[in-house]
Amino acid sequence: MRLAVLCALALPLVLASACSSSSPETLTAAGPPSADGTEPVPVADSGVSTAPEAKATAPATGSKGCGSSGALSKPGRLSDLEIAVGKSRRTYALTVPTGYDASRSYPLVFALHGSGGNGPGTRDYFGFESFAGDKAVFVYPSGENGSWELDTPASQNKDVAFFDALVAELGAKLCIDTTRIFATGYSNGAYMANQLGCRRGDVLRAIAPHAGGGPFENDGKYTSDGHLDCGQKPVAAMVFIGLADTGVDPSEGEKSLAHWTYADGCRAQTSAVAPGPCVAYQGCKKPVVSCKISGLGHEVWKEGAKATWSFFASF
Repeated sequence: MRLAVLCALALPLVLASACSSSSPETLTAAGPPSADGTEPVPVADSGVSTAPEAKATAPATGSKGCGSSGALSKPGRLSDLEIAVGKSRRTYALTVPTGYDASRSYPLVFALHGSGGNGPGTRDYFGFESFAGDKAVFVYPSGENGSWELDTPASQNKDVAFFDALVAELGAKLCIDTTRIFATGYSNGAYMANQLGCRRGDVLRAIAPHAGGGPFENDGKYTSDGHLDCGQKPVAAMVFIGLADTGVDPSEGEKSLAHWTYADGCRAQTSAVAPGPCVAYQGCKKPVVSCKISGLGHEVWKEGAKATWSFFASF
């Protein structure tokens, strides 16, 4: 497991050429609730449509920042923002939607960079905002020395503390829908997204790791069949695996998929969802979707950003 993480840590800052500007022909939409009361999974549309709107909800589920105004509530892109985390000063970038309305609550999306990267570079690489429009607040944290801490237990983990501090800070200064907080990441950032999904299932609604693995913890508690016991309610997950990935072996993504299908109590049966070749597992407590792409190396799939946003927007 650690070997694969080290491979991820050796990657360059941003692989801009790997992220195609072309958009997928089909989108992911929310399906009807299942008969057993589990959350709906995204299903393929019968025709061409727009991505599901992540409408800002009434502040009934809004954070403490609803109704307030301040420097962070000004619409637009902000970089080189700082926040105190313990004795450290950590940096991040932020995008607040055009037309931001402090009386309406917005989804909050964390996007985590790969090894050697930083928050602002991740914003340009993923390109989520072009698909989300003005429907969400996006935060792009920067890891210390361009990486994320994966081995330290959550109670002592500086990057879990960073996540907690950002949730508190942004929730206090912006109107955030506390039931719709999401995390995605690439490579080393995908490992961190899985770690957060495991240890912060009481905060996150869903995750979407790209070209990564986990969750794991050296001193963590594991079940008899080898699954990390997260001690939190499971999150929904959309796992992207490049079958030609030589930076992080595809088996690492398969382990992530095995973790979330186990944690969410999924059956082995799957059904096709958009965009192909993605499939959704059946009978899950929370939706679990896998996208295994033939010929894809260590990069974000050209349809990955749009599919990720559509998955998050379906909640």
